Amino acid sequence: MDAAVHVVDECLGAESGYALAAFFVDAADAANGGGRVVSVGPAPELAWLADRGAVSVVPDYQAVLCVLERVRWPGVRWGGEATAVHCWSPTALRHAAALARRNRCSLTLHLPSACAAAKLDLPRQARKLARETVPFRVTVPASPSADRLVAQGLPADVVVVCPPVVLPIPADLPAERRRARRALGLADDMRLIVAPDAMIREAGLKFAVWAHAILRHIRPNVRLCMPTDGPGREALLHFAAAAGFRDELLLPRADVDVPAALAAADVVAFFREDDIGLAAPATARAMNRPILAAATPDTRHILGPHATIVPPNDPRQMASALLKVLHL
Repeated sequence: MDAAVHVVDECLGAESGYALAAFFVDAADAANGGGRVVSVGPAPELAWLADRGAVSVVPDYQAVLCVLERVRWPGVRWGGEATAVHCWSPTALRHAAALARRNRCSLTLHLPSACAAAKLDLPRQARKLARETVPFRVTVPASPSADRLVAQGLPADVVVVCPPVVLPIPADLPAERRRARRALGLADDMRLIVAPDAMIREAGLKFAVWAHAILRHIRPNVRLCMPTDGPGREALLHFAAAAGFRDELLLPRADVDVPAALAAADVVAFFREDDIGLAAPATARAMNRPILAAATPDTRHILGPHATIVPPNDPRQMASALLKVLHL
């Protein structure tokens, strides 16, 4: 098996984390032949690997020295003899590229969507790696993102569409639904909206909060659950408080992960401002949950007729669609 090195940093997003976890057929084997995960600077929360001691952390200043000088610095052994480098955090791409050059091996950048490459000059990076004869490719989970990257100047033969990850689905969905709803403190007559995306700006969770607030003025038995944390948590909570229903917002908790929250949902909402990945939409579709989604290209492509599509950035239209789906 190739000596794969998976490069991340603390900016690793939830969607990329799901895909990285799925890369290993069995997480128990991650430390024994399934490749190594290396974090440049502080490691992201990857408990499924960290528990097994499979995440190596290299101080970011040392990694930068490797990039700038392209030499083996004393004490910097974060690459080993890699024969394949996978980069899961766009912000760690230059370190992953330096590692691929040093080991004269392939480099694969895994993106949750074309949006994740907004601050990268990928065409320039591809040309540079081609001159250095480093095999380079970029994976995305849907063809709209692939078309977007090609339109930006990335060679078509570099871009590969890999189907989105589907998160582990509970074997007994009705039983998991009952358990998750009890854990969330929901009465039988409560209606639950689940917005499973990470708390980042592009996820548009403020529109879920806004639409929920509109519904709450009409029906008192509606709750909103957001099971995935993120850097925008405090801003989102402030917005929910301003909307007047902060205390009814169901936040991330250890005993209700994304699949459990989806099982508990009466409707799943993806009110995104841009595409940020397809693991959660693909899982909601696989679980046959009622879905509302803003018309972003990747999300619309993967959900198709399985979702009710609503205009983006329009909380009133979103609330109206929620009322119809929830039969309120």
